Amino acid sequence: IETRTVYPPVPGRFRDVAWDEREDSVVALGRLVREKRFEEVVAIVDGVRATGRDLRLTLLAWAGTDPGYAEEIRRLVAKNASWVTLH
Repeated sequence: IETRTVYPPVPGRFRDVAWDEREDSVVALGRLVREKRFEEVVAIVDGVRATGRDLRLTLLAWAGTDPGYAEEIRRLVAKNASWVTLH
C-alpha cells in the first residue's frame, strides 16, 4: 500500500539516521491493565517475526490497577527477552 511517513512523530532533537541503518521495531505504550491487551501486542509482533522479520518490541508501560496482569506481562516479556523490552 502507499504510505506517508510523518517525521519526527514527536517533537524533539533526533539524530539523523539513514533508513537502512534503523532497527525494525514496534513501540506500544499505556497502563498495564487488561484493557490494553499487551499480550496481544506481543502475539502480533511474534507473528510478524515468524515470517522472518527481525522485529523488536518495546513496551512503555506503567503500573495500572491490576498487579496480577502486570506480573503476567512481566513474565511474558522475560520469556521473550531476546526481542521484547519493558520500560
